[in-house]
Amino acid sequence: MTLPKGFHAYSDQFIVKKVLPESFKAGQIMISPEIEFYDKHFKKNRKGIFETGEIQIQVEAPETLPKYNNLEIQLKYQICSEQVCYLPQTEKFSFR
Repeated sequence: MTLPKGFHAYSDQFIVKKVLPESFKAGQIMISPEIEFYDKHFKKNRKGIFETGEIQIQVEAPETLPKYNNLEIQLKYQICSEQVCYLPQTEKFSFR
């Protein structure tokens, strides 16, 4: 993930909203590098990505694989800077 200069994304705001086909399940979300920073909006230390980082999502496949063309994951996240926080966004990612 590459964010605009000076922006960060909160680790706890990365949420898998949906996985298709539904027989696949989302597991743990891993963020690297995960940086700790002071959030002046919430007045506490938070963790997340600052400007650039990698997001990995563990996906569990069913024991017998159904016939499918691609895997889709919908990921919700929120980005902020020192001045502003944008509303949470949901992004779709497709894999073949």
